[in-house]
Amino acid sequence: MWNRFVAMGDSVTEGIGDEVEGIPCLSWAYHFAKEWQERCPELIYTNIAIRGQTTAEIRRTQLGKCMALRPDLVSLMAGGNDVLQGRWNASAFEQEFGEMLSTLLQTGVTIISSTVPDFPKLRTLPTSQAGQIRSQLTELNQLIREKCVEFGVPYAELWHAPFTLNLETWSRDGIHPNSVGYMALAGAMNDVLLQIKNTPNGPLGGISK
Repeated sequence: MWNRFVAMGDSVTEGIGDEVEGIPCLSWAYHFAKEWQERCPELIYTNIAIRGQTTAEIRRTQLGKCMALRPDLVSLMAGGNDVLQGRWNASAFEQEFGEMLSTLLQTGVTIISSTVPDFPKLRTLPTSQAGQIRSQLTELNQLIREKCVEFGVPYAELWHAPFTLNLETWSRDGIHPNSVGYMALAGAMNDVLLQIKNTPNGPLGGISK
């Protein structure tokens, strides 16, 4: 089992979004940690994700901080801002993401990750613009899958995962989950960790929920 969980990433891991149904808008990582603390009461949770950060910025500002906390469980979700901010560079992402996975794994931690969803916001954009962004997100997700398989890192498959297709799980901006969506995302990430726990040699590949 695990003793210290550190969540790395951008606004989706930080927990930005709308509150619905009287449910506080808290990061998926909060709900995830709370679930696992019932199994591992000694588990310490730290969220160092920063909204708006690209993959390169996550590596520069969060990787060292994460390692200093000496976790044995890390979540790394990155890449969405590379595309949404118009800064997509496939080779740069592959290098930055791969470097973070490699560096973290050298410390013996367990890492979980995810692909990015097909953001509802794209449905409101002109067809040509939405098509370009969706094409880049598709390329991003393929690189995430490849790097995760290369390094043996299990990931949640969020691209067209059923809960991401339900508009009631999204904030009004169409980019961030709402409080219900974050709980659903926590469930998807929880399934990833359960797969690790229940598979002696550690799994490869993604889980779609």
